[in-house]
Amino acid sequence: MTPLQLARIVEWAGTLHSRKRLQKVVYLLQTLRCPIEAEYTLHHYGPYSADVARLTDQMTQAGLLIETAEPGPGGPQYSYRLSETSKAQIQALHERPGFQDDILAFKEVTRRLLKYNPRELEIASTVVYFRRQGDALDAATEHTAAFKSIDPEGELMGRALEIVGSLLQQICGGARRGLQAVSRSALQLRQHRFVTRCFPASTAGYA
Repeated sequence: MTPLQLARIVEWAGTLHSRKRLQKVVYLLQTLRCPIEAEYTLHHYGPYSADVARLTDQMTQAGLLIETAEPGPGGPQYSYRLSETSKAQIQALHERPGFQDDILAFKEVTRRLLKYNPRELEIASTVVYFRRQGDALDAATEHTAAFKSIDPEGELMGRALEIVGSLLQQICGGARRGLQAVSRSALQLRQHRFVTRCFPASTAGYA
């Protein structure tokens, strides 16, 4: 992951609340073939990248990100926003002839992802992680539910599957309308079929 890519995500958030949200948004952007390079492993709170954490700390220490901490139930909750130095550097880059901002095409989907609750992003990204390890979608859902100790047919899993389905439709280029009007069981069935078609288990070159 490059400093510009991270700066863009923070810029589009305005203020990016929680490191967990950042970790999961980057992982799901990778799923959408956003050109972000970061190694992920499965952590207690879902997919986690030391690369993303390290770059966040480095940019904070360099004065490119402004970090604030607030007390939370599980410890400090960190938020990030761009410094004026970082904003100026982004502007300078865009004034260079021929400069290519490789993450710019993902602006709108990034903004949508950033609006989700970190817990929902955690479950959605864990489903995707197990799917990319070779699980069928049903198995990925069950493994996620067992790993996170949640109901595989509960509201939280349902919301997570909505995130997965709404993102991966962009890979296939399909459009789904009127999902709010269908029942949850019908919605989940459509999502399972859609994600299975658009998001096959990992193969060489797409791991």
